[in-house]
Amino acid sequence: MEWPQSQRRKLARIVKTRSLTIQDEEFRKARGTLLTYGDILEEVDRRILEELAPLGFTRANKDWELETHSDLMIFKDSPTHLWFETAQARIVKISKEQAEKLLVLGM
Repeated sequence: MEWPQSQRRKLARIVKTRSLTIQDEEFRKARGTLLTYGDILEEVDRRILEELAPLGFTRANKDWELETHSDLMIFKDSPTHLWFETAQARIVKISKEQAEKLLVLGM
């Protein structure tokens, strides 16, 4: 499958929106508790990966290259993977084969 910018943007929006929702939930749950900001961020990160991992996403190392766009961080794709930004500017990657399945199934 070809991965034009429109398809990558579609997936990027889904990943970003879902991760921001998780972040909001965790900050709401932490209100009035003695958790530190760092503890909350760790929980946000854990929950995001917990939700995205079954879909085929993993934490990315520095094997990505950024393209500049005003509303979303879009990354140049490789022959095998796509990269996306989550809440807290964490980067996750997914194989193109798995990403294609997500799009076909409607994630």
